[in-house]
Amino acid sequence: MLKIPERSVISHLNWGTFTLRDVVEKNGGASPFGNAGVRYAGSADDAALNAAVPRFAIDARAAARFASDADHSGRFAVPVISIHGIGDWTVFVEGQHTLRQRMVAAGNGERLVQAYVDSSEHSYLGDAHYPPLFEALLNWVEQGRKPTLAGIADRCRQLRAAQPADCRFLPDYEPRPLASRVLPR
Repeated sequence: MLKIPERSVISHLNWGTFTLRDVVEKNGGASPFGNAGVRYAGSADDAALNAAVPRFAIDARAAARFASDADHSGRFAVPVISIHGIGDWTVFVEGQHTLRQRMVAAGNGERLVQAYVDSSEHSYLGDAHYPPLFEALLNWVEQGRKPTLAGIADRCRQLRAAQPADCRFLPDYEPRPLASRVLPR
């Protein structure tokens, strides 16, 4: 079951309404997404919930068009650092394992560093996290020094010496597979 913090419900509804509407409109009214065959669980009455949920099938052409626009093959020619809150359900929906898998398959796995912080946020993870990430990326690009997760976390604490608790990097964190968090489709 996905647990979206109450303070994030409005932004998720906006995203789900307007962004997904745009995707469907740009696909001629066809949806690249669907929930046919998904069994929702965790409510007080799952049978009633599943009986009442509108079902939508994936349009194969829309899915292929969306994939050609949004999927990447991992062929990034530059260093990439990604950062994610471990309580943010989109970490799993967006498939961070997929990002790593594609970059490795394209021979670019060494160009990726994925950092995780103890946060349930998605869009903004706190002031303390961005300066050490930008510094690490600049050093990587300009001096060829690939950052380590421990080094990024240490640098955060150095930069925030007065408030080291603001640095919530988790250098040893490994995300769980997508299938452990999202109901199969």
